[in-house]
Amino acid sequence: MGLNKTIKSGLTFGLSTLVKLATGLIIIKLIAGKLGADGLGHLGQMMSVMGIVSLLAGGGILTGIVKYVSQYRDNEKELREYLHAGSNILMVVSFLFGLFLLLSASRLSNYILGSIAYKDVIYGLAFIQIFVGINNFMISVINGHQDVNGYAGVSIIGSLASVVVMYFLISTFQLRGAMFGIMLAPAVMSLISLPYGIFRKFLPRGLLRPEFDKVKTQKMLGYSGMLCVTAITLPTAQIIIRRFIEVRYGWSSVGYWQGLIRISDAYLQFITVVLANYYLPELASARGIEEIRRRVSAAARVAIPVTIGMALGVYLFRDLVLRILFPPSFSPMRNLFLFQTIGDCLKICAQTLGYITVAKAMTGVYVGLEVMQSLLFVLLSWVFLHWAGPIGVTYAYALTFFIQLIVVLWLYKQYVDPASRLYNYNA
Repeated sequence: MGLNKTIKSGLTFGLSTLVKLATGLIIIKLIAGKLGADGLGHLGQMMSVMGIVSLLAGGGILTGIVKYVSQYRDNEKELREYLHAGSNILMVVSFLFGLFLLLSASRLSNYILGSIAYKDVIYGLAFIQIFVGINNFMISVINGHQDVNGYAGVSIIGSLASVVVMYFLISTFQLRGAMFGIMLAPAVMSLISLPYGIFRKFLPRGLLRPEFDKVKTQKMLGYSGMLCVTAITLPTAQIIIRRFIEVRYGWSSVGYWQGLIRISDAYLQFITVVLANYYLPELASARGIEEIRRRVSAAARVAIPVTIGMALGVYLFRDLVLRILFPPSFSPMRNLFLFQTIGDCLKICAQTLGYITVAKAMTGVYVGLEVMQSLLFVLLSWVFLHWAGPIGVTYAYALTFFIQLIVVLWLYKQYVDPASRLYNYNA
């Protein structure tokens, strides 16, 4: 029975991820075909902003909710208190974040998008981020209950809806429409995930009633701090690197790199979705070093070979990928695939081991890894861009995650060593 359940869960996750992959590739093709490399380069900045917002919306507590719902889903009192703490953070942070965006719209538009003409996009984001936060909350609750079918259904419907929204907005409003489409895609899912969570009775009664638990709020905010670092570091690094590329080589070169990033994001969803939504709750609920070793080993035996196989396929069939997804003007992208796909493999290897720092709330270690990764990426990109041209950013990407993997391997060995200080986190 356990094996059958695992197989069914894997197939369900695979189906939902396949739909997300397909819709993501359709959106890439829409943007590249209608806006060209320059437009995709400009949109890259908005994609990074949305990456920050998608993680921070609602307080950045989605990982904490997954952990505590998974841990206490059979303890009604504890579960209700943790969800109350999460909903309080969601409401407060959404209000403050929205207010910040409204007051800073002109400056943010000018700095990020190069003109105050797009401040209406920032105004829209101030309101849309509330719904992104609600969706984050609900998806995390669903994942914490390990409701694979529910997650898959919400994900599939949301992905299909995002394509329809994006097509309409790009066709009607061009670049500005694409910017709003990027923002609306995760927000639309809240219209699906919230009713589903209510229907399944995953939300306790009186969830919005004022109720404050200092200890549980602090635990949730610990995860918020971890996710805030993730939300800010890598997207900010990408924004800086795009500026490096644009200044020396123009927006078209930025667009080629952005197209490559979107391809990586698309095919790596097969692994990252399973790691975040299945492996992480399993690791969070693991007790004892032997069980943790077993679960890490099982994940690595699947995640790493699958990633290598997909990356190899993308590299070998890169010409076909380019013909299917991009117009002929994107042909310079062909030279960028090798080290990007190598970096993708190293990234998944590092993430598979590094999830221990998230599952076991090793906040200081996690923050240090994220900051190190982003600083390395920016520094190495600056060096290699000057030395090798636009392809240098892919060299920097691969080398960054090679170094990250070495560090994470050392940390993992420390974690499972009883003589190490990190060993105490295993509880």
